This record gives sequence, C-alpha cells and structure tokens, in this order.
Amino acid sequence: MVTLPLAIRQFVAVVLGVPTLVFTVWFTIFGGTAIHMEMFGNSGIGDATLKAALQIGGGLVALAGLLWFFLTLR
Repeated sequence: MVTLPLAIRQFVAVVLGVPTLVFTVWFTIFGGTAIHMEMFGNSGIGDATLKAALQIGGGLVALAGLLWFFLTLR
C-alpha cells in the first residue's frame, strides 16, 4: 500500500527533476558543441543564426548540418 503524501512528493520530484535534468544535458551538449565549433573552427553557426533570426531553429539547423550523426539521417 502506497501512502499518499509520499506518492505526491515523489511525483513532484520527478515532474520537476526530470525535465530540468534533460534540458540541462541538452543545452550543455548542443550549446557547448556550437560554441566550440564557432570558437575553434569556421563553422558559420553564428552567421546562420544571425541570418535566420526570424526563422525557428536557424542555429540548430546549421549545427545539425555539421554533426556527423545528423548527416547519416538524411
């Protein structure tokens, strides 16, 4: 038998914790990769982001075009 206060506490912890963890990992990996490529290579992600400022996902599309994993999906 599950007690209600413990179940509510667990639910709130999971609802707040999992999205926070997922977004932190997402921004760390993709943001760090984009910054590294822009600083140490001629990736053009910054230029693509500026040109596509009014379009949704302009910088992400430019980053995806440079990563080998996304190239295999085309």
